[in-house]
Amino acid sequence: MTMIQDVSLPFPTVPSFGGFFYNYTEIDGATFEYEVTTSAIFSAIGTGFIVVPIVNYLEVISLGKAFAKKERYTVDPTQEFIALGISNIGNSFFQSFPVSAGMSRSSVNYSANVASQISGWFAATIVLVATAFLSDLFVYVPSAALGAVIIVSAANLFSWVDIKVFRNVFIRVKNLK
Repeated sequence: MTMIQDVSLPFPTVPSFGGFFYNYTEIDGATFEYEVTTSAIFSAIGTGFIVVPIVNYLEVISLGKAFAKKERYTVDPTQEFIALGISNIGNSFFQSFPVSAGMSRSSVNYSANVASQISGWFAATIVLVATAFLSDLFVYVPSAALGAVIIVSAANLFSWVDIKVFRNVFIRVKNLK
């Protein structure tokens, strides 16, 4: 079972670049307050500050090129880079995770012949309504069901020809060793 607790909509705030304060309360009622500084966060994350944006950008470009190959159109990497940057700057005001390509959502939209970005607004509205009013019912959704939805919707991204090519390359590289 997937257990979701304390679900609420985020309040938009300016991101803090100073120390972050956390309160931790024990079961017996004792409260401990501690501070995590920005330098401690930088040292804990390390090279993730460089690697995560690069991987996100590569994921967006590869997904865009996969659909561009199917539909015979071109992808402008500069436009994708700017859109990714603007969306992540906007998300920083809601303390959100970094935005990347949504493989399952994109393949569902592709399968449904969605022709505009308005589908994103409809999906966001449904998610907000579900979060606000139906979050108590999400406790009863098994994790396996959520995984199955993602796997089935992302299956359209792969072609059997490409999988056979990758398999043959893998076997040849393995035999070279």
